[in-house]
Amino acid sequence: MTWIPDDLAERFATAWADDILVDDLAGRLTCTEVELLATVLRQCGNQAAGDCWITVHADNERPGDDHYRGPSSS
Repeated sequence: MTWIPDDLAERFATAWADDILVDDLAGRLTCTEVELLATVLRQCGNQAAGDCWITVHADNERPGDDHYRGPSSS
């Protein structure tokens, strides 16, 4: 297994936690891609960023997709 230095993991997680980036890209990723990114972010110490990627991705899902949650109740 490859070890990632703590400072690199922290910088990676911070860069990929940017709200604009998440909003622009999460809906374009496949379920597999977003799951892997969220897992890496969580392993880098940023649980909230991993959760955010999944949440924003799910907002763009359709019935039958892995992360689809149904219509939101407003």
